[in-house]
Amino acid sequence: MIIKIPVENLNLDFIKKFLSSKSIVKIKEKAKKKISKANNTLKRIIEEGNLIYGVNTGFGALVNKKISKEEIKKLQYNLIISHALGEGEYFNKDIVKLAIFLRANMLAKGYSGVRVELINALLDLINKDIIPCVQKKGSVGASGDLSPLAQIALVLLGKGKVFYKNEVLETERVFKKEKIKPFILDIKEGLSLINGTEMMSAFLGYLLIEIKNIFNLAKEIAGLTTLMIKGNKKEFDLRLHKLKPYPEQIETAKIIYHYLNLCDFKETSLQDPYSIRCQPQIFGSIGETIDFAKRILEIEINSITDNPIIINNEIFSGGNFMGSCLALASDLLGISITLLSLLSERKIFYLTSGKNPELPIFLIKNPGINSGLMMAQIVSTALISENKILSYPASITSLPTSANQEDIVSMGMNSLLKLEKIVENTKTILAIEILCISQALRLIEINFKEKPKIIKIIEENIPYLEEDKELQDILSKIKNLFFDRINPPNTNTIN
Repeated sequence: MIIKIPVENLNLDFIKKFLSSKSIVKIKEKAKKKISKANNTLKRIIEEGNLIYGVNTGFGALVNKKISKEEIKKLQYNLIISHALGEGEYFNKDIVKLAIFLRANMLAKGYSGVRVELINALLDLINKDIIPCVQKKGSVGASGDLSPLAQIALVLLGKGKVFYKNEVLETERVFKKEKIKPFILDIKEGLSLINGTEMMSAFLGYLLIEIKNIFNLAKEIAGLTTLMIKGNKKEFDLRLHKLKPYPEQIETAKIIYHYLNLCDFKETSLQDPYSIRCQPQIFGSIGETIDFAKRILEIEINSITDNPIIINNEIFSGGNFMGSCLALASDLLGISITLLSLLSERKIFYLTSGKNPELPIFLIKNPGINSGLMMAQIVSTALISENKILSYPASITSLPTSANQEDIVSMGMNSLLKLEKIVENTKTILAIEILCISQALRLIEINFKEKPKIIKIIEENIPYLEEDKELQDILSKIKNLFFDRINPPNTNTIN
């Protein structure tokens, strides 16, 4: 599809479409006029001898160092060369591609004073699928994502490495092949490439797509697990849940209640344990956090995060690059997904404990000679323990940088790196719960009035364990089957 920037009112649905399709991105003709006007304004103000941060001064604690007219272009080049320092493995290329788009979209709104040519150079990377290799660690989420965005900018200069046709190659080699000349930065253009929150925003958007998929699947899993232990239907009656009307609480109760009515059975308990009975209430609280994080993301990706910026021919220097909102949203998401994984682990324990008279301990015939899913439950315990550790908020761990000029920072990137690991652990824990459901389905007699989609998927793809088998490959198969980020399987029972 062809996308013309700036796109107004960006949202998570747009991000999902952008990441799942091949797009050609161009600048709107009307936007080019505003971009050029801001660029001309910036040059005029400089010619008048005014001092502008990061244009004819140094950066950060070097703000009082005046830069001569002869050196202001060299200043921008040196900024990128010096700031393109990171650590660790590379981001998924989709995250980097999205970050480039978000930065280009923001610059195309005409507040930064850069040239149209710079934005086109960014769009060339997207349109030719030349995606910079950017390391995950190095951003403190204030003054923008300096390290990762500088690694993107480094590629424009013909340096660094890129993902190109399923390989990691030197940028210089790829540029020669594609006949691209290294970009020569003009005044402020280096600073405008790196002062912003687009790397954190792209990372959060990428993770939110996955989190929403996981959350929706987890509601279906909740219904199945409750059916396996023959939960009490009255606990999920909508007349009860409408008295505490969180949207996702009501939705989860509706799904669980639907599953419990797919067959006739006698409840095993007058009142189920909290990990069964309180599932709707817990899902309701998690859903509120997901909605909050989505709202924060959508405000951020429609914001101007550069510094300084030009408004009505006047220069403003501020702090819109501060990533505190993203940091707090990511920390809250991490805590919420940890709660989701804790709930799943408790249900795994309940299914495998032998407490239910119809289900053998560790969900295996002939326990003793067979260990069944004993180790699967232990693995889930190890992962939830790690999630608890990772749930400590990074947003309150600020340390001063840049000789104390940047004396409080958001640490938003660390919040997101923790969240990424929490999400990965949670996928495994939920996969173990699905494995437990698969075993329980074959161990108890259930006469379905209507067999739901997710059960058909389980029966067709997950083998029944008559006796002990290696579980690693089975668990990997479940994760691959159910946790495709962009195109998860359709398991929704209720239209």
